[in-house]
Amino acid sequence: MAIRHKIKLENYLGKYSISNDSVVGKLKLRGASTVLRLYSGDEVLPFQDADVQVIRGYAYSSECLTLVDCCFHGEGRNIREDGSETSWLDTFPHYVVVGGSFIDPDECEICSIRFTVTDAGVLFNDFKAFGHVIDSKSVIDAVLEGARGYREVETGEHPYVFYYTGKQEIVEVVTDLGRVSVTHRPDFSPGTTAGISVGNRIVVSIEPLKPIAFDDAVERMYTVATFFSIAAGRAQGIDNIEILKTTDVDKESRALAVHPSFKWKVKGKDEGFKPHVGDLPLDPVSRPTEFDKVLSNWVSRHAGWRTARSRYLECIRRANKFGVDRLVAAANMFDILPLDVDSADSAVSTELSAAVAETKSLFRKLPKSAERNSVLDALGRLGKRRSQGASATVS
Repeated sequence: MAIRHKIKLENYLGKYSISNDSVVGKLKLRGASTVLRLYSGDEVLPFQDADVQVIRGYAYSSECLTLVDCCFHGEGRNIREDGSETSWLDTFPHYVVVGGSFIDPDECEICSIRFTVTDAGVLFNDFKAFGHVIDSKSVIDAVLEGARGYREVETGEHPYVFYYTGKQEIVEVVTDLGRVSVTHRPDFSPGTTAGISVGNRIVVSIEPLKPIAFDDAVERMYTVATFFSIAAGRAQGIDNIEILKTTDVDKESRALAVHPSFKWKVKGKDEGFKPHVGDLPLDPVSRPTEFDKVLSNWVSRHAGWRTARSRYLECIRRANKFGVDRLVAAANMFDILPLDVDSADSAVSTELSAAVAETKSLFRKLPKSAERNSVLDALGRLGKRRSQGASATVS
């Protein structure tokens, strides 16, 4: 359990390096409006025409900053009173990694990625982890035994004792992505005359079997978040992203914060869209074996199902907005499923085959029309897999 901190920087002034050049710059973390403005005393920045994907910077507040997948999108000049010119260049990064060290996005050095999702408290309803001792008076003296060793603490008639069991791990599943675990991460504020408080953050962690590159780590996070979105019934927002490098695996304080410029946001914020524990198809706390099987199987087939699942995720992101585009996307996601999803050709009885042949013969004698062709198409699909039925020809 950690003491609660609320310090969060959004602006980083410092020295930023591109290739062999280093200039002063200011990074503003603003989501889709994130921008790094680089300044130079020269008329032209030495690298403004370069194709730069990664920029590293040392903030004057001591953080190491790695800007990933960057693109230059604006420039300008300022004229001083003496007539000399200075220039600036705006850069947009898709990801910003902040912490005590840099990363190399192409290097396989990430051993863990952690994050939170919007409905984690509902998806992982471990309600026994925190609670209140109803008969607090019977245990208050035992609770205060340690504190009374160095100061006098009096008790009254109506004490309250709240607890956290200390059992951090909620569930753990071994998948093709690595070990996926969900844990409690409580924090607290020290007691004062204003009271005390204990908060909790449910954190999802993915630990691959071997170190991976940055893009791979992010893709694995999105894969698991897609699963949670489907399980919760609404698109999840992703927050508090952290990665651990292999060199920092035993140093929790060395975790690096990841800030995506286009982060996933929860869709359907109204209370009516919030899932209820009793409505969810899975219960990882009460039925962990079932959850283990579903998640591991879901991940194992994700490579072939990714496009169809992404289409479905885009549909539920629209919440209760239903239009033609959503209808077409919903229908299309079944067409782009892998061919092996369909079962093998089903056996057709001799009587049914004879009836189909006779019916086809009758309909082929009719003038060509949409209705005639539709019936012939349906007859051609009887007993056939989707891929074979789709290729049936009308004559």
